[in-house]
Amino acid sequence: MQAAGSSSTKTRFYSLANLKATKNLVSHILSHRKYKIIFLVTTIAFAVFYMFATGIFFYGAEPIAETIGVPHFNVIWPGDIINDQTPWVIAYLNTHLIFRMSSHAMVSTSMLSLLVGVNAALFAYSAKTRSSLNCECCKGKSTSSSSSILTIFGAIPASFATFACHGAILLPLLGLPVLSAYSNVFVAASIGALVVGLLVTSNSIRRLLPSAGHSSR
Repeated sequence: MQAAGSSSTKTRFYSLANLKATKNLVSHILSHRKYKIIFLVTTIAFAVFYMFATGIFFYGAEPIAETIGVPHFNVIWPGDIINDQTPWVIAYLNTHLIFRMSSHAMVSTSMLSLLVGVNAALFAYSAKTRSSLNCECCKGKSTSSSSSILTIFGAIPASFATFACHGAILLPLLGLPVLSAYSNVFVAASIGALVVGLLVTSNSIRRLLPSAGHSSR
């Protein structure tokens, strides 16, 4: 166990070998039904939360024009109505419930949601692995697990972003100003934190089980 751990620590954190090992481990974990369900539920739950938090999905105080039939779905291309370089998807589910998403917001939401889902699945797998191994080598290694929990919450900065003209919803509820100019910074910070968390958890699991945990379910 110690030999495997020391050999793993010699591998550079962002090395190609480490990234490939993480990819293989994630594929293996998500091949288990239990962790695939955790991944899917967490991904969908975060995506829904994120769309409300950033104003992609919102409840309009004023009803939409009666000339617009509901439900209504439309794609607005650059230059049609809004002054934007990316297409927008707009859907009116009823006279108040509105969905507006640009391609930029779609990519950001997808990346963040998938990363949160993968982190959650790996954390659950790591916790299960630690509880199933009754050995001295597992003791004193709760730091990496704690780091994994913290990195899942790395998605919080991205919740302060705004992708719509009416602005984010979460910030006003907290009494904070909407900092739309820093939306890309918030999203990049969250993605970076989640990727680091993914690598930390993966390395932690591989130190426990050099064979990538193929015996643990």
